[in-house]
Amino acid sequence: MIWTLAELDALREGWDFEAKKAAGRDGTGKVPADFWPTYSAMANARGGKVILGVKERDDGGFELHGLGDPARVERELWDLLQNRQKVSVNLLREGDVEVQEIEGRRVLVVSIRPAPREHRPVFINDDVWGGSYIRVHEGDRALPRDRVRRMMADADRSHPRDGRVLRNYGIDDLHEPTVQAYRRLLASRNADHPFLREDTREFLRLLGAWGKDREEGVEGLRLAGLLLFGEEAAIRDELPHFFCDYRHSTAESEGAGSRWADRVFPDGTWNANVLQFYWRVYPKLVEGLKLPFALGPDMVRKGETQVHEALREALVNCLVHADYNGSRGLRVLRYVGGFEFRNEGLLLVPVDQVRRGGESECRNPTMQRAFTLLGLGERAGSGVPKILQAWRDQHWRAPSIEEDPDAGATTLSLSLSSLLPDEVVTELRRRFPELGALDADAVLAAATARIEGRVTNRRLQELTDKHPRDLTFMLKALVDRRVLSPHGERGGTWYTVWEAETEGRQLSLPAGASSTQSATDSAQSSTQSSRRSSGPGIIERVRGTRWARHADVQQAIVELCRGRWLSSARIAEELGRAQSTLRKSYLPELVASGDLRMRKPEHPNAPDQAYRTVPTSEES
Repeated sequence: MIWTLAELDALREGWDFEAKKAAGRDGTGKVPADFWPTYSAMANARGGKVILGVKERDDGGFELHGLGDPARVERELWDLLQNRQKVSVNLLREGDVEVQEIEGRRVLVVSIRPAPREHRPVFINDDVWGGSYIRVHEGDRALPRDRVRRMMADADRSHPRDGRVLRNYGIDDLHEPTVQAYRRLLASRNADHPFLREDTREFLRLLGAWGKDREEGVEGLRLAGLLLFGEEAAIRDELPHFFCDYRHSTAESEGAGSRWADRVFPDGTWNANVLQFYWRVYPKLVEGLKLPFALGPDMVRKGETQVHEALREALVNCLVHADYNGSRGLRVLRYVGGFEFRNEGLLLVPVDQVRRGGESECRNPTMQRAFTLLGLGERAGSGVPKILQAWRDQHWRAPSIEEDPDAGATTLSLSLSSLLPDEVVTELRRRFPELGALDADAVLAAATARIEGRVTNRRLQELTDKHPRDLTFMLKALVDRRVLSPHGERGGTWYTVWEAETEGRQLSLPAGASSTQSATDSAQSSTQSSRRSSGPGIIERVRGTRWARHADVQQAIVELCRGRWLSSARIAEELGRAQSTLRKSYLPELVASGDLRMRKPEHPNAPDQAYRTVPTSEES
């Protein structure tokens, strides 16, 4: 139950959240028109909560108005949810709409569920192209037409993405060495497999890579077959933006002036299809991993550990869940402190379900089956839980799964940092004796802020078993005790280690730990002058590591935008960052500090918004 305005912060931080006055003309309450874009946007993303009867001010505070007749507003809401001219699908169930009382006034709390893939995109006003929305930075944004098309394609379970039969593509478009290599691997796993007795066309048909479109009466290569086995030129004829990219960044290579220590991408030296990319990249992912060996049931030393298996699972997942119709391609990154797997396409099931496992929804099921026949990848929805368990067994920080609705992409980040390094905990307890009075989860929150540069309610949901509301109160207790400092407004609040205690000081960290572990020390004390004198080398340093310091990312953004207009998407691409993170955590700060200006300041969320440094007298 919600009883005070203060407790609304728990709701706001734990879930995607909106507050709407909903007073109506007579002041007794009405479902506001702007509720419906929010309903569509939340349903097309991770879900969320809307409270009717409370106004959220521009500064993030609340004004409590209440509803004079909440029962009437609730009836109106249910009636409109059943009207297909108003909204494409009703996702609410009994209990998702509740009348609550806050300081003597009644409000309506609406819990909106994420839509199943078959109902996406959820749209309003009987207009799928103009009435489909997505949540971006705690706001509702109309989906571009290409994203609507991609979401509609994901919704059609009967016609999977990779099952489409391609016109005018045949056996001649295949890379024969890839086909033969796959057959050899299948034979090494099962020499008597019946597929191996067939010629290439029948072999592909049995795999599902060749087939017949029964509606059109056309037979030929399916998209899965082209992606897995195709000649690179043929793949590009069908998918002009096809691009698979692996990068390995190390501190040593940065010092030597090289951007990447190693890279695999379509550079003309190899035939870039999905299987060839996998065969080249997986050995590079696990090369040099210093992990204890294990003994198999026959007491013979095994060549792989759970971590090797988890990295293989992560790579296969990235490949089979990717939306290859996108324009930005697929990226795998190995850096000093861990790994990152980014593919276009949002998750087809909610992220908490992905973490629990047990439900498999694959964007490219034929490709998934081809990997599974080689013993690669899981089809029972157990792949991500296997990754989580492997990281838990090593006492590493919990993997992070981040969806970027703005870019329509999903990123899995795997850190090699210890969950609670002794050096970090010892130093934090020395600086903040208050931690001794708090529980282990509070220590974990402070350590996460130190190691990762910041901590949020949502990140702690991945690291602990606490309810989001309990996490909010725990974070506020850490703020009250001057252990953490809050930043941001509305639902985008994040916390850093209290800057007054850490300003100008460095924390001794284990060898090989991420540079973000000292991010907060300089982030709060950075000045405009230091950012302006950072030099172009900062761009290379930030681009080459996942865990750059907050202040370093700010400096790199300023350098990129010096004397030219750049969009947030371009900045994100140049620095290897999530566009949503830049727009939420960096760009507003730099605009507020005067380091950057917006091309359209009167429309901060304009789709074509761009940023540049404030011109100097020489540039004017």
